Amino acid sequence: MLDAVLGFKLAPEITGQINPNAIGLLGFSMGGYGSLTTAGVELDRAAPAFTQLSPAMRAQLPNPDPAIASSIKAVVALAPWGGQPSASVWQDAAMAGLRKPLLIIAGDQDDVVDYERGVKRLFNAARGADRYLLVYREAAHNIAGNPVAIPPDADFPTIEFLADPVWRKERIDMINAHFIGAFLDLELKVEERKRRYLEVPT
Repeated sequence: MLDAVLGFKLAPEITGQINPNAIGLLGFSMGGYGSLTTAGVELDRAAPAFTQLSPAMRAQLPNPDPAIASSIKAVVALAPWGGQPSASVWQDAAMAGLRKPLLIIAGDQDDVVDYERGVKRLFNAARGADRYLLVYREAAHNIAGNPVAIPPDADFPTIEFLADPVWRKERIDMINAHFIGAFLDLELKVEERKRRYLEVPT
């Protein structure tokens, strides 16, 4: 899809609204993994996540495309998969090489991607990027705003799979929109006044 956007292979009414010099990536969970890799962070083929793959399959893991990576101006990763010890798909040195502005969003009780040993490690390792970390206290993995409507008669496993047990979906959606909007306005539209929305007391 990004090839189509950058190559202007979409319908004219769509390409007319695209600024190829202001491309941002946003991904949740495995989408965060894809966003970071697409933005140029080299995968570690010896990572624990890939140990069950044959050498031939590991050799086929994607390499970041420098042409596409150079076109990406900002990355938003919500609860990104891949940093946790059981995966460790990027070495710290590879994360340190990321030069794109980065916003990471996560819940501090996320047991899917391991906030303490996964998300925080990625954030701390990305020291070469202008980066921000938004943390939802007591939130688990579902901090991206799931578009699936929860049926009124849903059982607990369904509710737990689709919603955060602590935060209201509407509240998370509004906070995400506020900070992601400010971040992308700053980095893609160069609206410097939006920086004050990101540099808030902790």
